[in-house]
Amino acid sequence: MNKMPKPKQIIRQTLADELPAVCGVYVIAYLKTVVYVGKAESSIGHRLKTHKVSALEPRELLGRWMIYNSDWENIRIDSLLPPDGVDDKWWLKETEAALINGLSPLLNQQISRKEQNVNDNYTSY
Repeated sequence: MNKMPKPKQIIRQTLADELPAVCGVYVIAYLKTVVYVGKAESSIGHRLKTHKVSALEPRELLGRWMIYNSDWENIRIDSLLPPDGVDDKWWLKETEAALINGLSPLLNQQISRKEQNVNDNYTSY
């Protein structure tokens, strides 16, 4: 098994900052608790804005959480940028999955449980 390449760069900011317009995996934490891990194929800043705009959609837990939690200066965003020489889409997908598995973010777990419940409901017919 090949070792996962490390990120080219890790940028630590808060939700109140101007977030990078680059692809990457982002880790959102609040008060030392990992809340969410996601990926952006083009712009991390734009992807997080999309979460906020979509806050009323039933599956959009992160957007609602960001709107209701106005303590943006204390919401940490770590942006992990893909290393040179690897396929970005592959690296984003694998890194996101590894971080979700290793960190067990609160909202990712809730989304996973909701999806499992929906799948269970469909398979019970």
